[in-house]
Amino acid sequence: MASTLENEKYWGIDRIKEDLDKILELWEVLLHALVGRRQRLDLVYAYTKALQDVCDLVEYLKDLKVQLQSTDYGRHLGDVDVLLQKQTLLESEYAATQPRIAAALEVPDNLLEMKGEEEVPLSESCDTLRALVTQVDALLKSRREKLERPSTFTSFTRTLTTRTSGSGRR
Repeated sequence: MASTLENEKYWGIDRIKEDLDKILELWEVLLHALVGRRQRLDLVYAYTKALQDVCDLVEYLKDLKVQLQSTDYGRHLGDVDVLLQKQTLLESEYAATQPRIAAALEVPDNLLEMKGEEEVPLSESCDTLRALVTQVDALLKSRREKLERPSTFTSFTRTLTTRTSGSGRR
């Protein structure tokens, strides 16, 4: 519109050009502010998503830890095989979450660099996650060892029973 008025040699064109320049300048300021706002929103979204992922994994590992701390090792030697199968399933499920855990522990470092000093609960949650991963690893290993002791004895008795029954037939 300003160019049309200029072509028609409108008498107040100088004032219109000044207003146009101010409007364009304010438009650039607005665009710059929108880009900054978008970046901050993306950062907050990434931060919130990372925090939620870490919190979900912490809850999962706490539940897994409770399952692994169970003192039920079976009353009979036959129960040990069932418990070993359950243990194998728990180990498989835990192994399947390892990539998620690794990703959750990598993201916060990038976010903390971008956010600067605002590392409020995310760093604490990551420390909790790291500690739980260490504890769950140790529990999985110790529980497997405890379950395999009776299993070894069971296989030994089965072998012994098979040999004795086989020698009695001859």
